[in-house]
Amino acid sequence: MLKLAMLTDLHCQQPADGEEDKSYFLTNRTGSEITVDAMAALEHLISDKRLTADLLFCGGDIGNRWDPQGISTAWSALHKIRELIEAKDLYATTGNHDLDSRYIKNQIDPRLFLQSLKPRYPVEEEEDFLRYWAQHYYAKEHDGISICAINSCAHHGMGEKEHHHGRIDSFTLDQLRQAKSDGIIGDTGILLCHHHPIAHSGIKVPDYDKMEMGDKLLELLSGWGSWLVIHGHKHHPRITYAPGVDGQGPTIFSMGSFSATLWPEIAAKEANQFYILEIEKTGYGELRGEFSAWDFIYGEGWVPSLHHRSIPHKGGFGHRLNLGDIIPKIQTKLIEANTHLSWDEIEKQIPELRHLIPQDRKTLLKAITESSGPLTAENSGTGDVQFAINRGTE
Repeated sequence: MLKLAMLTDLHCQQPADGEEDKSYFLTNRTGSEITVDAMAALEHLISDKRLTADLLFCGGDIGNRWDPQGISTAWSALHKIRELIEAKDLYATTGNHDLDSRYIKNQIDPRLFLQSLKPRYPVEEEEDFLRYWAQHYYAKEHDGISICAINSCAHHGMGEKEHHHGRIDSFTLDQLRQAKSDGIIGDTGILLCHHHPIAHSGIKVPDYDKMEMGDKLLELLSGWGSWLVIHGHKHHPRITYAPGVDGQGPTIFSMGSFSATLWPEIAAKEANQFYILEIEKTGYGELRGEFSAWDFIYGEGWVPSLHHRSIPHKGGFGHRLNLGDIIPKIQTKLIEANTHLSWDEIEKQIPELRHLIPQDRKTLLKAITESSGPLTAENSGTGDVQFAINRGTE
């Protein structure tokens, strides 16, 4: 079992002069504002709940609009979180806000400030650091699971419109293939990037900025085996499955922003989030996992994510929903119990339910509640679900 602590899109900035701040994480923080400062609140959550993780992942945009002070503050804070949560390593990747791609303060190379950070950014080991900046990726291995981070902002500042979207190019894809051939990358793994490799619909915000050639990346991963792709950038949390070989494409975990103020279209339904993800590799080499998520509520701090969020407080991934398979199993357990059972009680008897992504869980409940089949499911409105036999069909 590998446990990850995950966050993205901090957008740390200096307090805005005469403008509205774009983040709940500012450079003038004192560390004591646990209800209004997202990072101070996270330090409190970790200590209060005694949270731990093996690794800390950050999906980029640690600063806002290439604010060097914000980037430095955020990078130091992330290393403090790594220590507090007792993670062995911090793995990060670059977001579009982390690069001086418009050459505002550096007329030579938009990457130089990031490359000068201490500890090294985005990864400490020198070989990985050099590979990331030269070949746009680095790769590690933990508990038999490959960890790979790619730089989807590698071309920002190199072309007139490159900063408008992400990209993985044929050169980097070839480097990944070579790393796989050399045994640096295995069949099963986790890929961290900033931009989304697949179209991210579902919100009324234009989706013009996805990773160019992201489909080629997903095709590559799908051909290797079971992969989880974790990304940031959209500020809109979502877990889905990408198309793939034999319908078994990678799981895509889109992290919500940790502390950026959200677009109204997103804020109406979602919140800033932080995650703990526990991942295991099955005997068949497939990845599956369970997550815990917290919402940052300004004035309160970090609280368990609400059940109606796209990523609620508890859930999982790795079991692809088959209604024809799962509904009879639930029916059998209810008949054996001869009484109604809660979701938690059913889940203990049918473990694959723990690994349904949130959307598949909603699909299952909708199929039961809107049909006149053998089961009924009542939702209390707080996320508590009760299953029962539909006596009207007997």
